[in-house]
Amino acid sequence: YPLIKTFVDFIERQIEVISVLTFEPSQAKGVAGQDNINLYKKISYVCLLDYFASLRFHKSAYPQLSKQNNKRFTRFLEECAAWDVGRLVSLPFLSDRLPKASVGGKLSQFLSDKLSSIGNNFGDTVSAKDIDEQPETLLKLSSLEKEEEAIDRCQHYSILYRYRNNLVHQARRPGGASELMGEGLNEACYHTYANDQSIYLLYPVGLFKELCTSSLRTLRSYLERNNLDPFDMEDDPRCF
Repeated sequence: YPLIKTFVDFIERQIEVISVLTFEPSQAKGVAGQDNINLYKKISYVCLLDYFASLRFHKSAYPQLSKQNNKRFTRFLEECAAWDVGRLVSLPFLSDRLPKASVGGKLSQFLSDKLSSIGNNFGDTVSAKDIDEQPETLLKLSSLEKEEEAIDRCQHYSILYRYRNNLVHQARRPGGASELMGEGLNEACYHTYANDQSIYLLYPVGLFKELCTSSLRTLRSYLERNNLDPFDMEDDPRCF
């Protein structure tokens, strides 16, 4: 599959180019240079993920899905990115989004007990996989339709799509999480600040690179298995 190899080699180079982006301190007057670089790295990585999804669910084979970017993006992550945490439900997000009628119920009590184990000292950081839960576990505790809707909306697949929208459409990183807390990490985590009861979710830049790398491997297998030329799937073929 020489054409597929050419395609994958090109994309792998782009992933590495993004990973080594840096800034010149003397030119970063009055701005947080590294924070901005991480922002633009994330924007570049999610653009690649969008592109991968458009190939895996190409409009010629998935005409309806190709028009539904949310479903296409989250389905691509679920099927191709080898991201186990993606399926988990963010408990801090879910706790914030429960309807008022849930207060005192089984689901509300479970969330309160689980989240009380997270400290609130400056620098406390915990992996999302050590806090969050499978949707099935939470659905068994749910008794309201609104609770079930919140569980679905608080899966990391869905949260990352909304995060992606902020990156791409507003050129900003949402939330109050500190990138420094996730430096060197490639997985979702939470952290807290002293005297602050909030729990902040962080998707570190390393996670975005890992999602691109793992999903590219899966995409390559899909292309080879189906003998598909990725260049023929371009609106502007042979553009590489």
